[in-house]
Amino acid sequence: MTVILVTGMSGTGKSAALLALEERGYRVVDTDYGDWTENVPGTDGRAPEPQWHEARIDLLIADHERSGEPLFIAER
Repeated sequence: MTVILVTGMSGTGKSAALLALEERGYRVVDTDYGDWTENVPGTDGRAPEPQWHEARIDLLIADHERSGEPLFIAER
């Protein structure tokens, strides 16, 4: 099982790349959509920051390990 993390600055085409991979039959997850992130309080009084909801991501990967297929995950 392979998990590929798709990263990049905003507007670089991560979502478009995921769409193209999905059209080719790969499993993809865009963490910009759905309940994949949670706001975590910032340190030293800073504003909360969105971070991956670790338990959900862990379940996603554990469930996907059985498939033997690649999984592409895009981060914010």
